Amino acid sequence: MKTQPDHNSYLVEVNGNQYRVIFLDNGNVLFDDHEYSLDMKRNNIPNQYSLLIDNESLFLSFMPDAEPNRYRVSSDGYFFETEVLSSREALLREHLVAAGVGKKDGKIKASMPGMIRQLLVKLGDRVEADQGILIMEAMKMENEIRSPISGVVTNFGVEEGDAVEKGAFLFEIEAS
Repeated sequence: MKTQPDHNSYLVEVNGNQYRVIFLDNGNVLFDDHEYSLDMKRNNIPNQYSLLIDNESLFLSFMPDAEPNRYRVSSDGYFFETEVLSSREALLREHLVAAGVGKKDGKIKASMPGMIRQLLVKLGDRVEADQGILIMEAMKMENEIRSPISGVVTNFGVEEGDAVEKGAFLFEIEAS
């Protein structure tokens, strides 16, 4: 996803899917090109927030991960692995990756427990960066797991129907 620097703009990754979030001057939020009214309050409990989004109430808990900008977010018993980058951080990462600095690894592991629903490619297939490789159901949501790099699918650690734990090896892409 191409980024442009903006002080109120963030790139948010939730379970492997990226979204652009922009806090507007009128107090609303633009989430992936859809504008919502937003009222957010910090609760008395650390890392907990009450949100009112288009008059719907939502409670979120943020648990910081060991890695910078990463959080485990919970809401109504559901858990989400997230990464939040300011537009400047996202732009810097984009340029560094394009220059080959900090090149992404092609070995992908499950960020949470789930069930493999569908393999979208076959062993030996050539794939592009950000192309969907498999569908994994986690927390009653289907998530498309994408390739971080362009290359060839050299290994699958799962088959359709497999239950996987957090950290389980899913697939490997060899850069080309």
